[in-house]
Amino acid sequence: MHSLNRTGLRVAAAGAAAALTLAAAAPAFAQNDDDEIVTDDETTTEEIVDDEITDETGTGDDAPAEDDEIVTDDETTTDEETEGEDVEDEADPIAEDEFELEDSFEYEFAFLNHVLLGANPGETLTGHPEIRVNSESSMADERAATVLWFEDSSDVYAWFEEGELVWTEAVAVIADYDNCQKDDHFVYCVLPEFDPEVGTTYTPSEETPVLFEVLQAVTEADGAAYGGYDIDQAGLEEAEAAGMVFEGDNQLTLVESNEGISDEYFSEYWGWIFFEGDERGWGNVPPSEGELPKTGTSSTIMISAAAAALAAGAGVFMYLRRRKTAQNWE
Repeated sequence: MHSLNRTGLRVAAAGAAAALTLAAAAPAFAQNDDDEIVTDDETTTEEIVDDEITDETGTGDDAPAEDDEIVTDDETTTDEETEGEDVEDEADPIAEDEFELEDSFEYEFAFLNHVLLGANPGETLTGHPEIRVNSESSMADERAATVLWFEDSSDVYAWFEEGELVWTEAVAVIADYDNCQKDDHFVYCVLPEFDPEVGTTYTPSEETPVLFEVLQAVTEADGAAYGGYDIDQAGLEEAEAAGMVFEGDNQLTLVESNEGISDEYFSEYWGWIFFEGDERGWGNVPPSEGELPKTGTSSTIMISAAAAALAAGAGVFMYLRRRKTAQNWE
């Protein structure tokens, strides 16, 4: 089970790094045209003006004032200055190409960002995160199972601002099924019977939700990431050798979701689960929507991927889109 866990941690860490990179670049993509124009104007105006003066006047009165010994005319420009200009001119196109390649890559899974309500100390929350299948598995015929990983609450500010994993000890995910095991702050669930279809969204069945125990009062910094990846037959055998059981009724099971949730609420790499308790107003749910239940997760609030990044990175939670209330709860 050790290498399976290390695999999960590597995937989580890689996802975090990539998510941080894209989150930092998100404003440029969100307003691509405007941001590029503004950025170019602000960062290159002085260089453009200097170049125009040099080209038109050659040894203009202003230019020699600062660099009399180095720049006397166009022909005496040093190699170092020329090389510096070339590097500066080439830097921006390279960065843009890298972002374009990263943004166009298609990941197998996308994960719903949402808030679980009723997160008060002593309560056990029942979560039904949603997982959308975007593409075929990169493992092709070697795929033997899908692993879903869930984590205890961590500090979202530390993730997005410092790139550090800091556990908050406020919420703990529970390994309540025979095909799940907990290793430190992570729960791994192995699903050999799961047969994902591209374009379909899945969620844990009503009988097998993901369970979170609230240990202490939650704050706006508490968030639990979750994700998934595929393993081959060797990985499946290793999970079985570690004690996981893939037969019987006590199995975390995924079923198709009929919610029809928009793509904007899903994130690639991984998804975020935030928590709303009675003592804080993270969700800012309008009172006109009725009184919220005091326990369980009969209500969840879904947020867009961009809003999740903003919430974690800046402490601003302002793009709440939709509230979903279950018919039955305990």
